[in-house]
This record gives sequence, structure tokens and C-alpha cells, in this order.
Amino acid sequence: MRAKRRKRTILLASTSTHHGFYYGAARYAAEHDWHVVADMIYDATIPVGWKGDGILSFVGHWEELANYVVSAHIPVVEISSVRKDLGIPCVMEDNEAIGRLGAEHLLERSQDFRLGAILGRHGKRGTVPGICCCHPLGRVRLCPAAAGKYAPERSIVDACIENGIRIPDEVAVLGVDNDPVICDCVQVPLSSVRHDLEGMAYEAAALLDDLMNGGSPPEIPKRIAPKGVVTRKSTEVLAVENSDVASALGYIQENFPRGNLSVDHVVAHGQVPRRSLERAFRDELQRTILNEILRVRVNHAQKLLETTPESVTDIAIRSGSPV
Repeated sequence: MRAKRRKRTILLASTSTHHGFYYGAARYAAEHDWHVVADMIYDATIPVGWKGDGILSFVGHWEELANYVVSAHIPVVEISSVRKDLGIPCVMEDNEAIGRLGAEHLLERSQDFRLGAILGRHGKRGTVPGICCCHPLGRVRLCPAAAGKYAPERSIVDACIENGIRIPDEVAVLGVDNDPVICDCVQVPLSSVRHDLEGMAYEAAALLDDLMNGGSPPEIPKRIAPKGVVTRKSTEVLAVENSDVASALGYIQENFPRGNLSVDHVVAHGQVPRRSLERAFRDELQRTILNEILRVRVNHAQKLLETTPESVTDIAIRSGSPV
């Protein structure tokens, strides 16, 4: 009679508020009959003397935790590229893809950015938690990243407001990680590149499984691509120089949930001849007023599909689409 295989016990050594790490580890654990110890997420206490089979870690800059996982003498996989100095096998974010996705999102909102600065997640080269772009309206204003200093996206939002810089009219602020606790609670709700944190943890668990089975870490760490941009108010309005177009864009943003919103409504709001406004839209945005109404509705629907459990019908109604 074959003996039952012993269930492996894995420590999730992380105090990150991002539960995506837990979901990814838990999904792999359920598929492979692991027991995941996740107490550190809540009590932030290093379990000295803990005995198990492997560790999934997100060390960050907590040196005590770094020393613990390095000296554990069991297989460890780090979920991120922050602590490559530790020599621990890791699965990391794809920073090039994050930067590209963020740039594409911002470029959709202006044809002529004068300044773009990518901020390092912990002030380190090669990591990307936030992008702050200054629009071409008036003079270029330097953001903290321009001086080579790391500043959280919420600090940039606060600094802009304190200095009378309008978001997103003059400065668009785009973050990374899409943590709702931060993104929805700053003074101007923050658009953010959506990390695939669950995918990172799942792939890290798969690598840990291989290491526990005697495998060797890959020479090139696996990079996990982001899952899109969740748009909020901090990048919601396009940056344009034409005041009539800017006014029309603001009206569309406020009224797109109305199922009957039409080009005629937008034209009537601005009191500008329809032909003149249509021409200005094409000059500024290379699309029509109707195209812009549809674009805003589709983007809003996509955001709701990614972030809410609502039905497709309800999402369509909230996005202004007739059903």
C-alpha cells in the first residue's frame, strides 16, 4: 500500500497589503495540496523557529526579514525584483511592459507631452511605481521625480493641489499597483497600471515547487506582464490646448452615463458651431466627437468589468450604452 504523500507547508513571508500575492499563492496551494501559512500578512511577526518546506517572500526593505529568509536553509522564492542583492531566486514584474503601458495610456491623452518622469518604487533604478506627466498647457512644471527623488504618487497629487496645479488638466498622474486603498482615497482618485500580483505569486509558487523537488533556479528570472490600466480621475480628461475642445471633453466625462448623450448635446453645451467643434476635435485628437463619447464609454465599461462583479447588462447601463 502506497503511503500518502506528506502535505507541504509553505510560509508566505510578506506584510504587503496587496492580497493579490495571497490569492496567487493560495490558488497554487489548492491545486497542489499545500498548506500556506499566511499569518505574517496580519501580524507582521517573523516566525523565528518555524519549520516548513519552503518560503514565498516579499522582503522589500525589511532587513530583519531579509536575514531570516536568507538563513532559512530551505528553498525560497522572492516575489519582485526589489531585492536582487539577496541572491534569492525571484519572479518579478515586467517593468518595461509597465512603463510602455503607462506611456501609451498617457500619450492617448495628449499629443505633445513636454515632460515625463518614471518614479522608482523604492528609489531604485529599474522599478516603476508611478508616472507623472506634465501637460503642454502653459509652462512645464517639474515634479519630484524630475530631480531624481522618489515620491509616492499620492504625495505628487497633494503637492500639485497645494501649489494650484490642476489634475488632470495640467498634470496627469499615473500610478502602478492599483491598490484601491490608495487609489480611491487620495484627493484626486488615482489612475494606475494594474500589476498581475496574483500571477506573480502563482508563478513564484510554481518555481518554489520546482526548487523543493530538486530543480535549479532559472538563469533569467521570469517577468510577469501587467494587466492593463484602471482609469480614474487623475488621467481622465485629455490634455488639449483648445478651450472649446477641453470644455466639450469635460462635458462628455460628466454626462457619458446618460444613454441619450449625443453630439448635438455636446455642441449645444459649448455654443460653438458644430462644424468648427468637429474640426477642432479632429485637429486636437484625430477623432470625432462621437468617437470620443464611445471611447469614454468603452473605457468605463472595461474598468467596471475588471474591478466589479456587476453583470454585463448593469455595466452597460452605467456606461451609457443602450440595452
